Amino acid sequence: MDTPNILGRTDDEDTPDSRATTRLTNTAQIKYEAGAVGEVAVSVYQSNDTEDRGGIVLQITLNDQASSFIPYARNTASGIEIHMAGDIEGKSFVRALKSALAAL
Repeated sequence: MDTPNILGRTDDEDTPDSRATTRLTNTAQIKYEAGAVGEVAVSVYQSNDTEDRGGIVLQITLNDQASSFIPYARNTASGIEIHMAGDIEGKSFVRALKSALAAL
């Protein structure tokens, strides 16, 4: 998967613009097996720049091996919502997110 760029969106525009390139800082992967089977990963990318070109990207992926829900994100007027349906998927996502962010 390609390294994502930092995207910026202001309250007066709907379309984000590319702000800076990034580097992979950390990835945490959690395997699970219950009512569903798979692995969720959270990767943290940090900007190669600073100030208004700085920032981070959180990338969430899920490898569905049996009956897993996949992550879903929705833009809102002032932010985003990240949805992870399923009990084991949600718990594994939280574990991976905590682990990935703890390394910052």
